[in-house]
Amino acid sequence: MPRFAANLSMMFNEVPFLDRFKAAAAAGFSAVEFLFPYEYSPEEVAATAKAAGTQVVLFNMPAGNWGAGERGITALPGREQEFREGVDKALLYAEHLGTPRLHAMAGIAPAGADPAACRATLIANLKYAAEKLAAKNITLLLEAINTRDMPGFIVSTQKDSHAICEAVGRPSMRFVPVKNAEQQALLGLHRVRQGFVAERTAQANQIRGLLGEFGLVMPVGIRCIEGKVPEILEDAENGLSGVTRALIARLFAHFRELDRQVDELEREINAWHREDTASQRLQAIPGIGPLTASALCGECEGFPQRQTVRGMARTCTAPKLLRRKNQPAWH
Repeated sequence: MPRFAANLSMMFNEVPFLDRFKAAAAAGFSAVEFLFPYEYSPEEVAATAKAAGTQVVLFNMPAGNWGAGERGITALPGREQEFREGVDKALLYAEHLGTPRLHAMAGIAPAGADPAACRATLIANLKYAAEKLAAKNITLLLEAINTRDMPGFIVSTQKDSHAICEAVGRPSMRFVPVKNAEQQALLGLHRVRQGFVAERTAQANQIRGLLGEFGLVMPVGIRCIEGKVPEILEDAENGLSGVTRALIARLFAHFRELDRQVDELEREINAWHREDTASQRLQAIPGIGPLTASALCGECEGFPQRQTVRGMARTCTAPKLLRRKNQPAWH
């Protein structure tokens, strides 16, 4: 069952901040989050949350001059010392509140700022914060924020946040492993093949459905299309009009071209598999063939260096998408 955390910066605004904990609990929330707690002492916030029976699951590190329009300083060159002081301040509050995760807002690039310098600053600051938080078993979060709500925000897409987390490469942050050129090429073969397979299936279903309109029922299966359609096209007594017969012939020609493309790609993948020792080792596992083995080698970082299937399994079950580490079902 999903569990929800009330955002006290956006909800229950009819009462003062410290009163919102009790209001959230009365509304059925056992967990809360908010932008910043720094107007109050950590002891005061912790006591208020405890009295209300709520857990503080997330808040932001200090994000610069919010009133002046700043939305984080993590990526702002020249503000590194201020960021580090903010990390220490946030950790102090997190320890008092028992908060398991903190969010570092990247920030809005100042006018004329060098994007490369901002990105380098962001990565360096996140590395620093990740190490500090990991020592306290606290997870560091990086959130992409759309530029409609925050124009100029430095991290605005999930793709960008994935790449940044990979660059940070700290164990307290989830990241996407970098694949080498050979892995990318192999995965390209698999993805294109899968696209052709999907198109071939759709084309077969279209042929089957069109023939069904004329009472000609086709058995299930791709190979039945290949074997039965030529017979139907040659049968002059089955009631198909000349227009329909020509249409079926055109669809069948497209089906056969897709089938040819799938076969060619499978031959390329099998050729790669025969030359790769790691893929051949995987095929020794019952139920795994060349296609699956080669796909695993393409997806799993460092598998050729893994000496055991268990090692491969640990690599391949690693998350491929950015998410909060040990993310509970708070939304």
